[in-house]
Amino acid sequence: MTAIDTVLHVCTAECEHGFSQMNLILTPTRNSLRVSTVSNLLFGKLVGPPLGSFKPSRNVQSWLAKGRHAASDTNSKIKSKQSPDSEYRQVWQLL
Repeated sequence: MTAIDTVLHVCTAECEHGFSQMNLILTPTRNSLRVSTVSNLLFGKLVGPPLGSFKPSRNVQSWLAKGRHAASDTNSKIKSKQSPDSEYRQVWQLL
C-alpha cells in the first residue's frame, strides 16, 4: 500500500459544516476562548451524542457535591440588603 492509498478524502460539505459550527462557537463576543476549549466544544458539536441521549444526573450530583448551588436554590438568589450605591456615598459627600 502506498501513502496515496491511505489518504482519507474529506467531503466538502463536512468541512463547511465544521467551519459553520466553529463560527457559532467562536463569536466576536467570545473571541478569547483558548484553542483547546474551542476544539473541545467543536468536537462535542460535531461528534457528540444527540442531546436526547445525554444523562446529566451524574454531572449534576458532582456539581452539587462541590458545594455549588442548585438552580432551584432560592437562597442564592437573595440580593444583599446593602444598596449598590452605598460604597460611593463617601465619595459623593466630598463633591
